Amino acid sequence: METTSRKSATGPLFGLIAGVVMCGFIFILYKGGLQLYMSNTARAGYVAIIAIAVIAGLREKKRNGGYLSLSEGLKVIFMVFALGSLLQTVFTHILLSYVDVPFGEASKQLSIERYVAFMKSTGASESQVEDYIKNANDPKNDTFMATLLSYCIFCIGYFVVSLIIAAIIRKKRPPFENSFNQ
Repeated sequence: METTSRKSATGPLFGLIAGVVMCGFIFILYKGGLQLYMSNTARAGYVAIIAIAVIAGLREKKRNGGYLSLSEGLKVIFMVFALGSLLQTVFTHILLSYVDVPFGEASKQLSIERYVAFMKSTGASESQVEDYIKNANDPKNDTFMATLLSYCIFCIGYFVVSLIIAAIIRKKRPPFENSFNQ
Protein backbone atom coordinates (compact mmCIF):
# COMPACT_ATOMS: atom_id res chain seq x y z
CA MET A 1 0.00 0.00 0.00
CA GLU A 2 1.34 3.40 -0.95
CA THR A 3 1.53 5.80 1.95
CA THR A 4 0.19 9.31 1.61
CA SER A 5 2.18 10.78 4.49
CA ARG A 6 5.12 11.82 2.30
CA LYS A 7 5.13 15.37 1.06
CA SER A 8 3.88 15.99 -2.44
CA ALA A 9 5.38 18.54 -4.80
CA THR A 10 2.24 18.55 -6.97
CA GLY A 11 0.74 21.70 -5.45
CA PRO A 12 3.86 23.89 -5.61
CA LEU A 13 4.83 22.61 -9.07
CA PHE A 14 1.43 23.22 -10.60
CA GLY A 15 1.11 26.51 -8.68
CA LEU A 16 4.29 27.72 -10.37
CA ILE A 17 3.03 26.48 -13.73
CA ALA A 18 -0.27 28.31 -13.16
CA GLY A 19 1.61 31.47 -12.17
CA VAL A 20 3.78 31.41 -15.28
CA VAL A 21 0.75 30.76 -17.50
CA MET A 22 -1.21 33.58 -15.84
CA CYS A 23 1.71 36.03 -16.10
CA GLY A 24 2.16 35.12 -19.75
CA PHE A 25 -1.55 35.59 -20.37
CA ILE A 26 -1.55 38.99 -18.63
CA PHE A 27 1.48 40.04 -20.67
CA ILE A 28 -0.24 39.03 -23.95
CA LEU A 29 -3.35 41.00 -22.96
CA TYR A 30 -1.17 43.97 -22.02
CA LYS A 31 0.67 43.88 -25.36
CA GLY A 32 -2.72 43.73 -27.11
CA GLY A 33 -3.62 47.14 -25.72
CA LEU A 34 -6.06 48.57 -23.21
CA GLN A 35 -9.23 47.34 -24.92
CA LEU A 36 -8.01 43.73 -25.01
CA TYR A 37 -6.61 43.98 -21.48
CA MET A 38 -9.98 45.16 -20.17
CA SER A 39 -12.11 42.88 -22.37
CA ASN A 40 -14.03 39.75 -21.46
CA THR A 41 -11.14 37.79 -22.98
CA ALA A 42 -9.25 38.50 -19.76
CA ARG A 43 -11.66 36.19 -17.95
CA ALA A 44 -10.21 33.25 -19.89
CA GLY A 45 -7.36 33.36 -17.39
CA TYR A 46 -9.75 31.96 -14.79
CA VAL A 47 -10.49 29.02 -17.08
CA ALA A 48 -6.77 28.35 -17.44
CA ILE A 49 -6.06 28.37 -13.69
CA ILE A 50 -9.10 26.17 -12.99
CA ALA A 51 -7.93 23.67 -15.62
CA ILE A 52 -4.42 23.60 -14.14
CA ALA A 53 -5.85 23.09 -10.64
CA VAL A 54 -8.02 20.19 -11.84
CA ILE A 55 -5.03 18.58 -13.57
CA ALA A 56 -3.00 18.96 -10.37
CA GLY A 57 -5.76 17.33 -8.33
CA LEU A 58 -6.04 14.44 -10.78
CA ARG A 59 -2.25 14.00 -10.80
CA GLU A 60 -2.22 13.84 -7.01
CA LYS A 61 -5.05 11.29 -7.14
CA LYS A 62 -3.05 9.16 -9.55
CA ARG A 63 0.04 9.52 -7.35
CA ASN A 64 -2.01 8.13 -4.45
CA GLY A 65 -3.04 5.01 -6.32
CA GLY A 66 -6.35 6.38 -7.61
CA TYR A 67 -7.53 7.65 -4.23
CA LEU A 68 -7.73 11.20 -2.97
CA SER A 69 -9.31 12.42 0.24
CA LEU A 70 -11.14 15.72 0.31
CA SER A 71 -8.46 17.30 2.51
CA GLU A 72 -5.55 16.08 0.34
CA GLY A 73 -7.28 17.33 -2.80
CA LEU A 74 -8.15 20.64 -1.19
CA LYS A 75 -4.52 21.22 -0.14
CA VAL A 76 -3.12 20.57 -3.59
CA ILE A 77 -5.81 22.41 -5.54
CA PHE A 78 -5.91 25.45 -3.27
CA MET A 79 -2.11 25.68 -3.39
CA VAL A 80 -2.31 25.89 -7.19
CA PHE A 81 -4.81 28.76 -6.96
CA ALA A 82 -3.00 30.56 -4.14
CA LEU A 83 0.51 30.33 -5.60
CA GLY A 84 -0.50 30.91 -9.22
CA SER A 85 -2.66 33.87 -8.29
CA LEU A 86 0.02 35.34 -6.03
CA LEU A 87 2.59 35.27 -8.83
CA GLN A 88 0.08 36.83 -11.24
CA THR A 89 -0.88 39.50 -8.68
CA VAL A 90 2.74 40.51 -8.02
CA PHE A 91 3.53 40.50 -11.76
CA THR A 92 0.49 42.65 -12.58
CA HIS A 93 1.23 45.09 -9.76
CA ILE A 94 4.82 45.53 -10.91
CA LEU A 95 3.74 45.87 -14.55
CA LEU A 96 1.04 48.48 -13.91
CA SER A 97 2.63 50.36 -10.99
CA TYR A 98 6.28 50.51 -12.04
CA VAL A 99 6.88 49.37 -15.62
CA ASP A 100 4.01 51.11 -17.45
CA VAL A 101 2.32 53.55 -15.06
CA PRO A 102 0.30 55.34 -17.80
CA PHE A 103 -1.20 52.00 -18.89
CA GLY A 104 -2.03 51.21 -15.27
CA GLU A 105 -3.73 54.58 -14.84
CA ALA A 106 -5.66 54.18 -18.09
CA SER A 107 -6.89 50.72 -17.09
CA LYS A 108 -7.91 52.04 -13.68
CA GLN A 109 -9.86 54.93 -15.22
CA LEU A 110 -11.60 52.65 -17.73
CA SER A 111 -12.51 50.29 -14.90
CA ILE A 112 -13.95 53.19 -12.89
CA GLU A 113 -15.93 54.43 -15.90
CA ARG A 114 -17.39 50.98 -16.50
CA TYR A 115 -18.35 50.50 -12.87
CA VAL A 116 -19.93 53.98 -12.69
CA ALA A 117 -22.02 53.11 -15.77
CA PHE A 118 -23.06 49.87 -14.05
CA MET A 119 -23.95 51.75 -10.86
CA LYS A 120 -26.08 54.21 -12.78
CA SER A 121 -27.83 51.41 -14.67
CA THR A 122 -28.82 49.82 -11.36
CA GLY A 123 -30.22 53.07 -10.00
CA ALA A 124 -27.41 54.25 -7.74
CA SER A 125 -27.74 57.82 -6.51
CA GLU A 126 -25.33 60.58 -7.58
CA SER A 127 -23.87 60.70 -4.07
CA GLN A 128 -23.15 56.94 -4.18
CA VAL A 129 -21.45 57.36 -7.55
CA GLU A 130 -19.41 60.33 -6.29
CA ASP A 131 -18.38 58.39 -3.16
CA TYR A 132 -17.28 55.46 -5.30
CA ILE A 133 -15.23 57.68 -7.63
CA LYS A 134 -13.60 59.46 -4.68
CA ASN A 135 -12.72 56.13 -3.03
CA ALA A 136 -11.50 54.54 -6.28
CA ASN A 137 -9.15 57.47 -6.94
CA ASP A 138 -7.74 57.46 -3.40
CA PRO A 139 -3.95 56.91 -3.66
CA LYS A 140 -3.96 54.55 -0.65
CA ASN A 141 -5.85 52.03 -2.82
CA ASP A 142 -2.89 51.80 -5.21
CA THR A 143 -0.37 50.46 -2.69
CA PHE A 144 1.13 46.99 -2.69
CA MET A 145 -0.65 46.29 0.62
CA ALA A 146 -4.01 47.12 -0.99
CA THR A 147 -3.11 44.77 -3.83
CA LEU A 148 -2.29 42.01 -1.32
CA LEU A 149 -5.57 42.63 0.50
CA SER A 150 -7.41 42.21 -2.78
CA TYR A 151 -5.45 38.99 -3.37
CA CYS A 152 -6.52 37.68 0.05
CA ILE A 153 -10.15 38.41 -0.72
CA PHE A 154 -9.84 36.52 -4.01
CA CYS A 155 -8.32 33.61 -2.07
CA ILE A 156 -11.62 33.18 -0.23
CA GLY A 157 -13.32 32.59 -3.58
CA TYR A 158 -10.45 30.35 -4.70
CA PHE A 159 -10.90 28.29 -1.54
CA VAL A 160 -14.57 27.71 -2.33
CA VAL A 161 -13.75 26.72 -5.93
CA SER A 162 -10.95 24.45 -4.64
CA LEU A 163 -13.36 22.78 -2.24
CA ILE A 164 -15.85 22.12 -5.05
CA ILE A 165 -13.17 20.68 -7.34
CA ALA A 166 -11.74 18.51 -4.53
CA ALA A 167 -15.21 17.21 -3.69
CA ILE A 168 -15.80 16.26 -7.32
CA ILE A 169 -12.51 14.42 -7.89
CA ARG A 170 -12.09 12.77 -4.50
CA LYS A 171 -12.23 9.03 -4.13
CA LYS A 172 -12.18 7.47 -0.70
CA ARG A 173 -9.95 4.54 0.03
CA PRO A 174 -12.04 1.50 1.05
CA PRO A 175 -11.79 1.00 4.83
CA PHE A 176 -10.80 -2.67 4.59
CA GLU A 177 -8.77 -2.51 1.39
CA ASN A 178 -5.77 -4.51 2.64
CA SER A 179 -7.18 -6.26 5.71
CA PHE A 180 -7.13 -9.74 4.23
CA ASN A 181 -3.99 -9.45 2.13
CA GLN A 182 -1.60 -9.67 5.07
